[in-house]
Amino acid sequence: MTTKSSKPTPGPWRAEQASPNPTPVQWLIAGGKPGCYLAEIRDSGLGDPEADARLIAAAPELLEKLKLLVEAVEYHCRIVDWPFDALDAARAAIAKAEGEAK
Repeated sequence: MTTKSSKPTPGPWRAEQASPNPTPVQWLIAGGKPGCYLAEIRDSGLGDPEADARLIAAAPELLEKLKLLVEAVEYHCRIVDWPFDALDAARAAIAKAEGEAK
């Protein structure tokens, strides 16, 4: 179980092919240190494991950029008093990523 004080493994994260030969584990998500593997990506038959690995590896940067975007939109919305429903969805996604979603 995660808590509000828990922190994710520092990035950058990257997707690495586990083996050039077909194996159950096709992609690994590597953390910020050599030999630090965060996840194994297996072929579920539902999608592309390489695409899944790239998306997971991009998660820390996506979260960081989403926070910056929300901050910029909040600033401009205060100036023009412009309602922006997508902002609530972005805040909810950030809370989910940070373990604060209810």
